[in-house]
Amino acid sequence: MPETTLITIKNILRNLERQHKIKILFAVESGSRAWKMESADSDYDIRFVYYRPLKDYISISPKEQVINTAFDEKLNPCTAHDALYDLSGFDIFKFLHLLKKSNPSTIEWLISEIVYLGSVPAELRAYAEKRFDRGTLIRHYRSMAVNDRHEMEKHQTFTGKKYLYAFRGLLNAFYVKQYNQVPDQNFLRTLESCRQETGEQLYIALSNLIESKKHGQEKDNIGRLPIFEDTIDKFMLLTETNADRQNSAEENELFLNAYLQKLLLGETA
Repeated sequence: MPETTLITIKNILRNLERQHKIKILFAVESGSRAWKMESADSDYDIRFVYYRPLKDYISISPKEQVINTAFDEKLNPCTAHDALYDLSGFDIFKFLHLLKKSNPSTIEWLISEIVYLGSVPAELRAYAEKRFDRGTLIRHYRSMAVNDRHEMEKHQTFTGKKYLYAFRGLLNAFYVKQYNQVPDQNFLRTLESCRQETGEQLYIALSNLIESKKHGQEKDNIGRLPIFEDTIDKFMLLTETNADRQNSAEENELFLNAYLQKLLLGETA
């Protein structure tokens, strides 16, 4: 990433801190760039967690728990659809509430390798990697593949991008089920980990799709390809699950409350 881009993103985040009177705990990339599947013209999906002075939480008029904003290449405010810099942030209370439920987005933020501002709290990352709910993640990633496939069927348009996103969902779900671990944000590593199960032909086909996406060809209609369709069916079966919640909700809440109190009150757990 160019140094000028990193500086621009940091400046945007610092401006948000001043504008909303918040402190950003950490800000990361959470999109195709984090997955190592970006195109030449991919936007920056910037996600952040913030908190406020304690007095702001003791109020009859609660402050916003989500901050969304977007800017084009000239740093003019715009819609997310037209953005080069797409930003979304959660207040620490909302973030921890979602993390307690093993919300996949919060987990992905915590394991992102691209950090724009601050640092990801080591204890929260460890919590996400050790206390995630297996069934929740499997069902989430599997549903991503179902939705992408439905979109292709509905519009009868089978693009490299949609196929890639469908397989990212399926292989992430398979990885969780097979290894009982949070899947890597870097999809290339997940693909390599599942190479034996995908087979060499599919592995090469997906690797080629990722390469073509980097050259802006991901929106080309490549048609319905048997190698992809058959394997999607295979992994749909492999990722079916009835897994129940594994971890104690009470134990998780105690841990997250201790972190929150330490952050806002400066107390030790």
